Amino acid sequence: MPINVTLLFSADQYRETADAFMRGIERRIAAQQDPVVGSVASVFMSRWDVAVHDQVSERLQDRLALAVGLDVYRAYREVMDSERWQRLENAGAARSDSCGRARAQRIRTRPTIFT
Repeated sequence: MPINVTLLFSADQYRETADAFMRGIERRIAAQQDPVVGSVASVFMSRWDVAVHDQVSERLQDRLALAVGLDVYRAYREVMDSERWQRLENAGAARSDSCGRARAQRIRTRPTIFT
């Protein structure tokens, strides 16, 4: 059964989602079921910029979403590099098709936001 988690707005929400995803895989492994579960985690970055557009200087407009996206991508990398995930992957689990990966590629092409 594929999982689609949407409307994530922060790295903390992503970490909580990843933890629940891994708990589910751990339960499947314990029950001797297939550990491959298709999944997508979608982070809604642009809504941050819309929410603060009129509250920040022009220099900071349209930059919060990128900062949030980078933070979520760091969290994704931490999860994927963790010993816990490595154990699950060694048992046959597949990485989430995280939108964070696709967005991280686009983020790398943008100018630096921390100047």
